[in-house]
Amino acid sequence: MDADAVHFYRAPVRAHTTATPFGVTTSTVFPRIDISYAYAGSDATAAQAFVAAGAKGVVSAGFAPSMPAPLERKFLEECAAQRVVVVQASRVGSERIAPRDYLRDKGWIAADSLTPQKARILLMLALAAGHTAAALQNDFGRY
Repeated sequence: MDADAVHFYRAPVRAHTTATPFGVTTSTVFPRIDISYAYAGSDATAAQAFVAAGAKGVVSAGFAPSMPAPLERKFLEECAAQRVVVVQASRVGSERIAPRDYLRDKGWIAADSLTPQKARILLMLALAAGHTAAALQNDFGRY
């Protein structure tokens, strides 16, 4: 956006806004979803606090190539086993997270090309719309 006009350099190729099943009304209640950023020496303290506060999902903003620190990873594996949705994103802006075997085996969702912040919003919308865990990976591949 410049002072004189709006300029578009890329057209969206994925479904968005009104072309999705997600509706937002004044009465929509969204589940708590938090973002846990990996950093050198990080442990599970933040993710544990998020889950203790009632988070229904945690977006892991991992190191390249998209994994959290070892102590946090262990806790997030336990979370996924307890039905807290874990979405693996990357804190490296241009990195695509593919739904690889490790993530599928642990029950985690691959964020595809979404930033952690956008992955959080999509997860909030999908859970509020009643999407099941099985449908979530499709959501992240489509939107």
